[in-house]
Amino acid sequence: MNKMENKTYKKILFLILSIMTFTFLTACSSKPGVESKTTSGKPTKIKEIDSKKEEVKKELNTQTIDGLTLTVASKIEAIKGDRTKDDVGKENGEYIADGSDVVKAIDYKKIAISVNVKNNTDRTIPMSAFYWGAELQDGYKLNQTITGNQKDSQIQSKTNGKYEFYYTVKKDIKADKINLTYLWVKNEEEFKKIMADPNLSKMSEKEAKEKYKNVYTGFKLVADIQK
Repeated sequence: MNKMENKTYKKILFLILSIMTFTFLTACSSKPGVESKTTSGKPTKIKEIDSKKEEVKKELNTQTIDGLTLTVASKIEAIKGDRTKDDVGKENGEYIADGSDVVKAIDYKKIAISVNVKNNTDRTIPMSAFYWGAELQDGYKLNQTITGNQKDSQIQSKTNGKYEFYYTVKKDIKADKINLTYLWVKNEEEFKKIMADPNLSKMSEKEAKEKYKNVYTGFKLVADIQK
């Protein structure tokens, strides 16, 4: 794949992830009224409404599609420096790499993501950091370049596995909740073909989802970020 094709590929992939995230956030932003009536005409108690909201909240961090279940959890972790200001490796150094920049570790934190994967399908499922998309509760998009040791993983058929990665953000970034999307590519070869098709970007999410349901699908998850 040449540079131009790779650029187009990433552009369309980012578009798919963006559409998935936008649709998810729109659905989550619809709030029920503070008062509801029962069949007897009497208002439903606020406590009952709050209880239902709590039930929905607990379910948002897990989703099952076609035998694959993803359950996410997230927490803030401190960052340990691993280099000097001059970008020389040093254990417990004061600095870290943030992309191509070298910055003070004390000014940053990491949002650690833990994904429990239950693969009840009849095939091995590859997990790739390349297909994750994320943003915080106010719409702040996290860097598409995921850091962490585990870049790829394979979860065998009928087994459970764990997938972990993290995002590095500035310490003053408000992070209470994270919205995650995962693009599960079921057929990598076919996916590469449709990603090269510029007409894909003209389709609505609904049209693309129906047409290519055997090629890819999307998970939409949300988790509270534990401090």
